[in-house]
Amino acid sequence: MTNFFQQFYPDYLDHTNTEINNDKVIFHFDSLRAECICPECGKTTNKFKNYYNRKIQDLPIIDKQLFLIIRLKKYICKNKFCSKGIFVEPIDELVEKKSRKTKRLDELLTRLALTLSAEEASRICRSKKISISGDTLLRIAKAWQKEINVEDITALGIDDFALKKNISMEQLL
Repeated sequence: MTNFFQQFYPDYLDHTNTEINNDKVIFHFDSLRAECICPECGKTTNKFKNYYNRKIQDLPIIDKQLFLIIRLKKYICKNKFCSKGIFVEPIDELVEKKSRKTKRLDELLTRLALTLSAEEASRICRSKKISISGDTLLRIAKAWQKEINVEDITALGIDDFALKKNISMEQLL
């Protein structure tokens, strides 16, 4: 069974338990890391204070909501002059900092928010057992930014509305 979880989740997470209810599945994980790098000063530490449980929503499974509860360590930075002091080990490959949804789920929600109306996307999410409001999907769509490499741009065009308003290319630049 551990090979199953290693396909979808980082190797340093050890699956400890699974809860299955009528409407949701909860996977419990423990972190196997023995040391961590301080995000503030970059110093490696193996000294930890206690544990922190992080609850994250993932893509649904078998028509049920899927939640991950990950037991992470709160590390103490060894650098006396570090302003951070205590920090929770990151799980960046799985979830963004301070997010409650996995990157996979965020990508799906972003695609839905950009291609459908917010209410329609919310209804589709509800049918797939993902609880999210239309307002949240609107916020996701507004926050989305396409990364554009400026060096790849070879020409700029003026749209019809700019021509009707007598806006020239010089005014746009």
